[in-house]
Amino acid sequence: GEFQRRHPDINIRVLASGDLVASTDQEFDLALGYGPNESSRFSVEFIAEEDVFPVCSPALAAQLPSQTTTTDLARWPLLHVDYVDPGWTTWQDVLASAMVGEAGRVKSVVFTSYQVCLDVAERDGGIALGWERSVRPRLDAGTLVRVPGITILHAGRINAYFPNRTAPNPHAVEFVELLKQTLAEDSPET
Repeated sequence: GEFQRRHPDINIRVLASGDLVASTDQEFDLALGYGPNESSRFSVEFIAEEDVFPVCSPALAAQLPSQTTTTDLARWPLLHVDYVDPGWTTWQDVLASAMVGEAGRVKSVVFTSYQVCLDVAERDGGIALGWERSVRPRLDAGTLVRVPGITILHAGRINAYFPNRTAPNPHAVEFVELLKQTLAEDSPET
């Protein structure tokens, strides 16, 4: 919004995709996403880190033990997002790091949409992984609650990707700087 207020004459086209930026053949000035910080095709600029933690409905949270562990979570349906992005933290990563059984033996529901996954979590459908900035409105509204005691610190590395084919578009560079400033001011308190 702030970028548009500063530049009302610029038309912006946003393409949202679950595909990796490296797999696109479309021309663009700037891509934002989770992922690797090195690339031969792009100039990559770090924007922010983000914590990831389990979230669920208040009703489901009331059924969890007061000192919930990843072993406790593995007894519930775990809501997954099916992305091919290597930067996306998954339940398999969380359970493997906690050495909780085999990920294949855990009851799960897989979605191709992160927003739908969170919608199902709100409706008592299981426990999802939430990225702090994207779930904050739902936490503030009370439709989702954070499962206490389990956080995957710095699990989400948000990067800006500028194509190496040309010099970066100055407006794209300005947008990234504005985004960095906004995210720093809005940094979540852990």
